[in-house]
Amino acid sequence: MKQYDDLKNLIRFLDREGIGLSSKQQEKLKNYLGKLVAVSVSHRIVSLNYSDFIVNKHFLSSFFFVRQIKKTLSRNDSILDLGSGAGFPGILISLCFEKNKVVLIDSVRKKTLFLKKMIKELGLFCEVVNVRIEDFKLQYSEEFRFITARALASVDDLLKLSSPFLSYGELHTIKGLDYNKEYTSGKDYNFSEEKFPSNWADYSGYLENKVYLTIK
Repeated sequence: MKQYDDLKNLIRFLDREGIGLSSKQQEKLKNYLGKLVAVSVSHRIVSLNYSDFIVNKHFLSSFFFVRQIKKTLSRNDSILDLGSGAGFPGILISLCFEKNKVVLIDSVRKKTLFLKKMIKELGLFCEVVNVRIEDFKLQYSEEFRFITARALASVDDLLKLSSPFLSYGELHTIKGLDYNKEYTSGKDYNFSEEKFPSNWADYSGYLENKVYLTIK
């Protein structure tokens, strides 16, 4: 299957980028990929339109979150992934940072059922919560050092959703070059923008004309 050839190439690329995966992690990643391909057909957890791009779009961009977070991650830091969907980037973050607790939120029940099944099969240190993001803080008091969101909402909406957690943590997301047009609230946040290195952008067209944002 082409997807598995893509995965082998991605693993080699990540190793060159300093994100080496153990043989056990590679096997888990392969297992996860197989399940994603299956559910894209049976349950539409991943859109059929994008099922051929799971590795080179979804996995690659998720591993850039890993690349950035590992720069300042401490052993006791927790990570909150908003709108986890099929697990991007939350599942891959948990796979790489095995000792750090990761909490995945999604409001769609069939997606959270899939996520729960995957973290059990992969043996990940994750918690899955089926709830609207707006309601999550009402029932969960833990502080998170990192908040991640990929392809979820506009900058304004992301800040509204993540604001209860930003007094302690920082928001990581991927946006288009014109993300400033999505920021109209005027609130005083610190934006740190990083363009994708050319080898990452060349690897996948998905990362072209996008930036990685860290917001505090």
